[in-house]
Amino acid sequence: MRSCVHARLRLPPCQSLENLLTFLPMAAKYLLAFGSTHMVLKAESVLRAEGVPFRLDPAPSALTAYCDLVITVEGGRLDAALAALGRAGIEPRAVYRKEEDRYVEV
Repeated sequence: MRSCVHARLRLPPCQSLENLLTFLPMAAKYLLAFGSTHMVLKAESVLRAEGVPFRLDPAPSALTAYCDLVITVEGGRLDAALAALGRAGIEPRAVYRKEEDRYVEV
């Protein structure tokens, strides 16, 4: 049955799941900007305690007016991240979706 996935996605046969994943589109990435390093670090603490996967990244140059750091979450985790932050009384100043080489405010 290995060939049915390849036929449906029109992918060349691969030997491992890792090879298959390189052909699939990347999940949407969302950047949460908070306005201060202090708020980013508080948000980091909340997300870590709640078990929500995220990355703490330097802010892209287009977003440095908000802060030097942003929290990056995958699209499927955005709702969980925002809910966890909301329960802690923390709200991002802005949320951006990365689209190719630009950031769109959501």
